[in-house]
Amino acid sequence: MGQQYSKKIGFGYATDVGEGSEAGQAFAQATNRMHGIFRDCGEELRDVSDAVNIYGRNSEEFKKAAQRLELCQQRRSIQLSAIEALCGPSQAAFGACIQQASAGREHECLHTLHTFLDCAERALNDAQPICKSRST
Repeated sequence: MGQQYSKKIGFGYATDVGEGSEAGQAFAQATNRMHGIFRDCGEELRDVSDAVNIYGRNSEEFKKAAQRLELCQQRRSIQLSAIEALCGPSQAAFGACIQQASAGREHECLHTLHTFLDCAERALNDAQPICKSRST
């Protein structure tokens, strides 16, 4: 009696990855949550690329975009350090769970993943004043 595959799985940025089981849906939601927590610097990187392509390396537009990218990278580094310091054990527990789970049973690790994501959110809330003071 297999799992039902009737709901579409979609990730952030309007990426549709097809239909999947309830476990697949749950992992997609957790992945979307993770992308919200671990925001990358993709937008800033695109701005740098656009500025250099449109205005050139010596332009003010490029310099401003490069500065925004550098600030984003600094923020991200601070955030990842805070998450690593506070959440290393829960991240390791999730990794161990995934390694031990047999194929098709990864959904059994969702609780451990959400424990890690809860910790990551707390770590970022704690790091927020540090990030703001470094970017001003």
